[in-house]
Amino acid sequence: MQSDNPTAAILVIGDEILSGRTQDSNSHHLARVLTSVGIDLREIRVVADDHDAIVAALQALDRSLGGAWDMVFTSGGIGPTHDDITADAVADAFGVALEINDQARALMTERWAARGVEITPSRLRMARVPIGATLIENAVSAAPGFSIGGTHVMAGVPSVFRAMVDWLVPRLPIGRPPVSRSIEVRRPESEVADDLSAVARDFPTLSLGSYPFRHDDGFGTNLVVRGLDGDQVALAAAELTRRLGCAMIDPDLDRAFEQTWPAAEYRTVSGFRVARGEGGGGRLNAARAVGNWTAQDVDQVVAVQHGWGAAPLVLAFDHQFDLSDLLIGRGWQARDATVLLQAPVKLLTDRTIPPVTAFTIWPPLAIQCELWDEAGIGPARRAAMARVVHPKAALLGRVRDRAAGAGFVAVCGSVAMVHAMAVHPDFRRMGVAGWLMRRAAVFAAEHGAGRIALAVTRANDAGLGFYRALGFDEAGGYRYFSPPDGG
Repeated sequence: MQSDNPTAAILVIGDEILSGRTQDSNSHHLARVLTSVGIDLREIRVVADDHDAIVAALQALDRSLGGAWDMVFTSGGIGPTHDDITADAVADAFGVALEINDQARALMTERWAARGVEITPSRLRMARVPIGATLIENAVSAAPGFSIGGTHVMAGVPSVFRAMVDWLVPRLPIGRPPVSRSIEVRRPESEVADDLSAVARDFPTLSLGSYPFRHDDGFGTNLVVRGLDGDQVALAAAELTRRLGCAMIDPDLDRAFEQTWPAAEYRTVSGFRVARGEGGGGRLNAARAVGNWTAQDVDQVVAVQHGWGAAPLVLAFDHQFDLSDLLIGRGWQARDATVLLQAPVKLLTDRTIPPVTAFTIWPPLAIQCELWDEAGIGPARRAAMARVVHPKAALLGRVRDRAAGAGFVAVCGSVAMVHAMAVHPDFRRMGVAGWLMRRAAVFAAEHGAGRIALAVTRANDAGLGFYRALGFDEAGGYRYFSPPDGG
């Protein structure tokens, strides 16, 4: 993939990683965060608790030391024990002295005093910082990391590492987050290799990969198209699906997309299915092409919608070029471009949800309805939740013993869909949405789903970044079309 984004490497330090005693989760977490903000991770290296090995790795990786990449993120080796030698090695790599940093000592002393913890020489080792470095704040245990040159030194304990990442990343130079499309095909990798290679040759600025899988219900290959130009990604994905003869949205996801947010009524008009939602937003009141159709069918769709007293509205998936071209040719206007995102459930069930943080409830509580009302998710949209016949739950998030967020999850076959996510403005950027998504994933796993998905408008940059950081990839997209005069 061609990119002008900042580049980065991760340096994991620790004998316990190399021996297999401890499994590294920090690299996985940081890789997802960096990708979501447009920093290209180019290398992950693991070294022992060996002074010379750490120095050599930094010199090879940090561009400010003559290395290959713009930034280096280290994990591990800045604790209080004798084998925590990362700070010493970093100081030597940059040719500066190591000293007790007054600001770091003050931060830790204040925390220790509040907890009645004795200040010892071993604990003060964590205040040693190379001269000229700046501190990386640590909201978990106060002992800071530090940055010097292009190197950012952080703890190895996962909860502390993530807190440092949360503080550091918003302060870094970033680029353009890549756009990705995932296509699942129920064929072995060897059968799709030629078509994948052909599309890769036609789109040299993109990255195309294939990843075989095996589930209880069979095997296949996930094909992923990635790049910085969303239009090129969409074109490449469409060409790949054309060559393979498969739909852009796989049938399981398509079924969950509709059945976990159902309209009050459906009517079939030739190759279209027309939804009537009795209010409740576009998805519940749009027509979709679900089979072979003609231009005259669109006229019949409009007649049905007029008969219901509704404005004409058609939902066209991004791979339905013929339908989009027809509607644009008639002067219809596209709006509300939306992305369908999906992720393996197991990505979101790797952490224990703190007590009294996120719950699944059905039917919804009054406080959840209040949160939805404040977010514009009124009774007409909530009626779609009540119509779902599959396993479902209302999500509730709490912060400081207060209801802070709400959402809805339903499981249709192997796919769980999340809808109606709403976090109260007073509790944003406090991790509420993340814990709600993790609780939804637990519910999904309990009901046999292997994937979790949701829809986000393309204009919602913050939302897209958040979900990509959680590990979501793009599975497709759609737009709504309506006549210029409203029909």
